[in-house]
Amino acid sequence: FINITNESDSAIIYSNQYSLDISRYSDLRFGVEEDSEFVVDPGIRTNLAVNMTNHGEFNDDVTFSISTNSAWQWGWSMDNIIGNDAVETFSTGQLKFIRMWIDTPLVIDSSPLFMTSPRFTLTATSSLDSAEVSWNFDLLMSEFRNVSYLEQNNNLIVDPDSSSRLPVTIRNSGNVENLMS
Repeated sequence: FINITNESDSAIIYSNQYSLDISRYSDLRFGVEEDSEFVVDPGIRTNLAVNMTNHGEFNDDVTFSISTNSAWQWGWSMDNIIGNDAVETFSTGQLKFIRMWIDTPLVIDSSPLFMTSPRFTLTATSSLDSAEVSWNFDLLMSEFRNVSYLEQNNNLIVDPDSSSRLPVTIRNSGNVENLMS
C-alpha cells in the first residue's frame, strides 16, 4: 500500500495498492529491426522465417503470436504449437528461426489491389518478465492481369471478304489498370 499525505496535515490525500513483481530481465531481439515488405503472388502459400536471439542472461520460454486484421489464413511451421501460438525455449545467446506460412488469396473482382495487403505483426513474449518484442511485415500482392467476359448480343453472320462487329461487354478483373483491344 502507498499512502500520500501532507507534512502539515496527516490526513491521507491519496492511497492505492500496487503489486511489485521482481523478475529476471529478458533481452530478446529479432534479426530485423524495421518493418518488412514482401511481394507475393496470388493463390500461393508464402513461407516466412525470421531469426531471434536471446541476448539475456537467462534461458527463456518465448511465446510467439501473430495478429492481423485480415482473413488471410496463416499458421506455424514449428514443432511446439499451443492453440494459435508457438513456443520456443531459448538458451542464453541462442539464435533460432521463427517459421510461419501465409496463404495469399486469389485476386477476385480486382481485390486485393496491386502492391497492397494487410499488415501482420509477429509478437514474442518472454516468460521471464512478460516483455514483448514485435516485428511488422506486409505481403504486397504482385501484378495480376485478367479480363472477364460478361455478355454478348446475338450471333453475327459474316460473309467472306467482309467485316462486321459484334458488341461484347468485358470487365477488368485484374488488380492493375489494363488496356483492352
